Amino acid sequence: MSDNLKTSWDYSRLGTTQGELKFGDVALNKTSLAAILRNNNPGKASDHFMGFASSGKFNGSTWNQCPSTYQIICGDTPVDGVAFVTYAKNGDVIIGAPSGRIRMFAKDIDLIASGTDNKTGYVNIITNQNIELNAGADINVQSKANINIAAEKQVQVTSPGNLKIRGPGNWLEDCDFVFGPVSGAVTPLQFLDGLKKLIGSLGG
Repeated sequence: MSDNLKTSWDYSRLGTTQGELKFGDVALNKTSLAAILRNNNPGKASDHFMGFASSGKFNGSTWNQCPSTYQIICGDTPVDGVAFVTYAKNGDVIIGAPSGRIRMFAKDIDLIASGTDNKTGYVNIITNQNIELNAGADINVQSKANINIAAEKQVQVTSPGNLKIRGPGNWLEDCDFVFGPVSGAVTPLQFLDGLKKLIGSLGG
């Protein structure tokens, strides 16, 4: 946001060469600003301000822009265990870092999607490379409907212990299955014997 030529009729300015507070300024996009607090340091890489829009499409909006790091540090005395809240009554919450990484860390992290119909309540994770899950204990996956795992190349399940497949239904085979011993410590005869037991358990 650069200096503007237009102002409202009751325009007022307080400031110095280092910073200023304006009331009734009008931005280049013709949006009225009830107030704007700006850093006037000429050495900054880009504009540094906080503005309160009062007209146009963004009426009621608050704009923050800074050329360096934007930091919020809080929580010395949280209320009911809560230190920081970001809450949108309507619309989306967008967090973007197109040239960097988004990192979250905490003792526990909850991702909850509570949709109201079959068109909402989704959690989508999309990547052009790997998705890695590394748990210090168990990984539990449950579904009230189906669980589908598909790959264009291979699906590999590896375990140094027992591999259990349980279910009251039938074993449906519509492709070739390749089984192999997990470790060289298992002889071919032991592996075949274990495979027979596995097939027998699947048949009930």
